[in-house]
Amino acid sequence: MQKVVLIDRDRYYHEELGEMLKDYNFIAVEDYHKGVDLCKTAAPDIIFLGIKPHMDPEAMQALRSLKSDLSTRKLPIIALYQSIDRLQIEKDRQDGIEYYLMKSANEIVVKMKVQECIKNAKAQKQYDTFKSKSHIHVDYTFHNVVKISFLSGLKYVLPQLNEIFNINFLRTLENREICLDIRDFTSVTKEESIVLEKIVSLFGKKKVAIIVGKHMGAIISLSNLEKKADLFLKIDDFFSYLTKPQTNPSIDSIS
Repeated sequence: MQKVVLIDRDRYYHEELGEMLKDYNFIAVEDYHKGVDLCKTAAPDIIFLGIKPHMDPEAMQALRSLKSDLSTRKLPIIALYQSIDRLQIEKDRQDGIEYYLMKSANEIVVKMKVQECIKNAKAQKQYDTFKSKSHIHVDYTFHNVVKISFLSGLKYVLPQLNEIFNINFLRTLENREICLDIRDFTSVTKEESIVLEKIVSLFGKKKVAIIVGKHMGAIISLSNLEKKADLFLKIDDFFSYLTKPQTNPSIDSIS
């Protein structure tokens, strides 16, 4: 069942929209800050965001938070207005609103808008999956080693993380040494270090290697990956380590 979250102060509209969308997993929240936090953890398919006429700093802050977070930035958001204000609608579009409805819209119109959002989001996700996979290269040519190279920033990979690193793919790696190569990154941001930690965690207790190249300092300062993975400056250092398992890679690869 698809999940819909409504963030709006108007509790009476909670009941009205909930009745229209009774075939969906519908969640309504009055507090905007709590609503944003919920969306980051609950992964809804659609977000309805109530916006008051003219100035609504609380709603705008919620919108900015949703659009700036990696886990929610691509979720479709439907703005809800009490009345039509073309200037405000255009301004909100520039701030990230893709769809809007009047609160007076009837059930047919609301459901049509929801279906439109779901259809467009599905198409975008398929495109993003294809695009993300083009940013990853999996190399099986090394004996008992699989090298997964990220050809650009991890922001392209996060939305489809579970699709790319699915259970079937992970099973093919069970009896192999895993090597993640991030040397092609221009730089490493805090967000990307978090994504990298999520990727490492997908392998469970299996310790993986990361070829960090010039990013060693950034990885150590921005994350705890040196405790969860073996870090190497060069691919040759990793292969040398495989023949000397007693060596501490984090020390050897830095010195």
